[in-house]
Amino acid sequence: MVRVTTARRPAARRSVTASVSRPSDDTVVINPILRHMDLSTKIRSLRTKESTKKQYLSKATIFKKWVELNHPYLTENITNITWISSVNDHPEILEDFFGHICQKKTDDDFYYDPPRFQSYHHVNGYKSAILDLYRQSKVKPNDDIEDMLMETMAGYKRLIAELKQNGEMSMKEGKSPLSFEGYRFIAKTAVSQPRDFMLGSFAWIFLLLCWNLMARCNSVGGIMYDHIGWEQDAMYVIFPTHKGKIDELTEKLKSTMLDNFQVNGAVPITFNQVQGMINDLKNTLTTALSTAVTNQHNSNASNHLTHSSDVQFATWTWKGRFHPVPEGFRFPKCTTKAVWDLWWDGLPVERIRPLRHLKSFDLSRADGNNMSKARKVLKALTVELTYEHVCALSISDRDNLFQDRYMQLFRNMYPDQPEDHHDRRRIGDLTYMTVYDLISSMNN
Repeated sequence: MVRVTTARRPAARRSVTASVSRPSDDTVVINPILRHMDLSTKIRSLRTKESTKKQYLSKATIFKKWVELNHPYLTENITNITWISSVNDHPEILEDFFGHICQKKTDDDFYYDPPRFQSYHHVNGYKSAILDLYRQSKVKPNDDIEDMLMETMAGYKRLIAELKQNGEMSMKEGKSPLSFEGYRFIAKTAVSQPRDFMLGSFAWIFLLLCWNLMARCNSVGGIMYDHIGWEQDAMYVIFPTHKGKIDELTEKLKSTMLDNFQVNGAVPITFNQVQGMINDLKNTLTTALSTAVTNQHNSNASNHLTHSSDVQFATWTWKGRFHPVPEGFRFPKCTTKAVWDLWWDGLPVERIRPLRHLKSFDLSRADGNNMSKARKVLKALTVELTYEHVCALSISDRDNLFQDRYMQLFRNMYPDQPEDHHDRRRIGDLTYMTVYDLISSMNN
């Protein structure tokens, strides 16, 4: 027979020296203080979920193996202390580790050159795992370690943001959200399947709660009857394990709505009031947008064929960057005079800015080579002139400048040829690529 009872402490001794004693009748006696400590330890362990603990353990194991491989002296001959405490005196080791773990590797286990970086959440997970390792080992990281971790993650967050801003890294991290069309398809399939209507109804309700509560499957799967309530004309669901301050959300929403909208009625606001505010905002935005589109249309119609400085050029977004040309734009293969006009005026009808503003990443490799040839020809035609000077000229003055510089270019290349020879060769019909080849052959 096993019985749990209260242990008697000796009168002369106040400290607890043993957790379990065995009287003559084989009864197991557990000290209540240690039993309470055990309960308290279990409560403290609930601070982190089991799934998170597994992730921390996996990352901490990777960190330890890396230390054993690259800094074995830290884990060898360790007696009476936890190995993580030896890292406290070497913050540069953590810097080395984060420099390693933030970079992606090839299938051959080599770093990419130039480096490719892991996502911020991936690297930040290692920081949390290392801090959890300190906590589990009951070792406090010193100030240098804490400052280094904080500064490293703040800088890495900025680095990832800049890479995304420049289009050098994908904007997406983690799982893709379910689109509304996907939501409608799954819900419709669930309620229209003929075999098991009850199962389909459950799937539809489950999906409905996920979508409207903006919650994950795990959160919706834990909803119980006691978590659901009704207040005025709205049903509400409480998530007891939510990390946010649920009780403050209603007041924050009410304050925000009252600060930005005029409410004709008593507070707290109701669903109908919110819907009315949204409808008013929708009507206002629709009117403003319609007016803006009309004005823009009229402006484009009046400036359809004006000088490039009067045109509102467009910007296109593709492959994570802003571009002055649409995706698939081909650099034109045309006469030298035509590329001269496009270089300074662009394509106003298509709202494409002057081609001199294009960069290599705006074009394919072949078109980039053509743009490079055009730039060299234009540079030869504008020797001793600045782009600002040419841009300030009127269209007629710029045409006259082209005729003078173009003829002078051929006189310099063929000084022994008479003037009518150039006319017979119809140099005005030569493409800029042909002119580029002539200039390159003369330089060689």
